[in-house]
Amino acid sequence: MVRMKKLTRSITEWLNFFLERQFVKGTHIQLFFVIALIGLISTIGGLLVLPAGDPASSVGESIWWAFLRLSDPGYLGDDEGTWRRIVSTFLTVAGYVVFMGSMVAIITSWLNRKIRSLEQGLTPVTANNHVVILGWTNRTIHIAA
Repeated sequence: MVRMKKLTRSITEWLNFFLERQFVKGTHIQLFFVIALIGLISTIGGLLVLPAGDPASSVGESIWWAFLRLSDPGYLGDDEGTWRRIVSTFLTVAGYVVFMGSMVAIITSWLNRKIRSLEQGLTPVTANNHVVILGWTNRTIHIAA
């Protein structure tokens, strides 16, 4: 039992370390993980509702059903049957968290990084016949005049 706890903790620590290393690589990696999470949740939701669906519905249709509930809460009222409504509610709440929460957080952090890089003033300026004054103070007008 102790070995199992150590192994579980070791795997968890390694997974946390791996994910942290991936997330600091940039916005595109973060978006990839969100898309993968959306795909995983859609697949699980589709497979959960497959036995309660139409006998003619396929796995692909069930996953698409789950993705629609995940991405748009407007579909919530269209479901029939207790199990479908339970899964649909779970998918709708997960959609709020994934789409609204993580996507807004990723875009906000990307914009903050972009604004910080612009504030550093490292963008090259190509201008002709201009005077550049470095170290502007309240006395600069008197000195330049």
